[in-house]
Amino acid sequence: MIESKQMNEVLKGLWKDGSQPGDHIYVEHIADVEGLIGYLQRKLPALMKKAKVRLVVVDSIAALFRCEYSAHESVARAKQLSIIARELHQLYTKHNIPVICVNQVTASMKKKTENVPALGLSWANHVTTRILLSRTNQIAPPETLSVPTKQSSTSHMLRYLEVKFAPHLPMMTLPYCINKSGVQGLSCQL
Repeated sequence: MIESKQMNEVLKGLWKDGSQPGDHIYVEHIADVEGLIGYLQRKLPALMKKAKVRLVVVDSIAALFRCEYSAHESVARAKQLSIIARELHQLYTKHNIPVICVNQVTASMKKKTENVPALGLSWANHVTTRILLSRTNQIAPPETLSVPTKQSSTSHMLRYLEVKFAPHLPMMTLPYCINKSGVQGLSCQL
């Protein structure tokens, strides 16, 4: 069962028939890099034999590396990142399922106004598609919502999905918001 309050609210809004879609979302808390590698090599393949897995999301992968590796351990860090990337690519190719890795960004040392992926170049070389999701402090105007809703305007915080790199997609930025009805694209560019 999933533990995210926001995710549970979205799921309740989407499935009003009493079904429990959260029962099909598996969450595994992994504390270190070796644990993640072990999970990808053994536990996840075993789960995939028992359950129909349709999506794999690895969240906060950069946090594991910030805790375990100092700046002078870049070779060992790059090797572990490469192992993880290889395991994720194998999952994708063997089972034909999407794999999403959430990688935080950090401020660029060269340009203070620019963010760069926290895992750096060694990880970037393994990435096939890079999408930046961002949230603003602006409220999406009700007329831009693709599905009108009676929720308060505070649940319509304006967000953006920006395609930064993808061999099969054009570079673009799309506005959206998240509310109890789920993710809603906005009907016009803001």
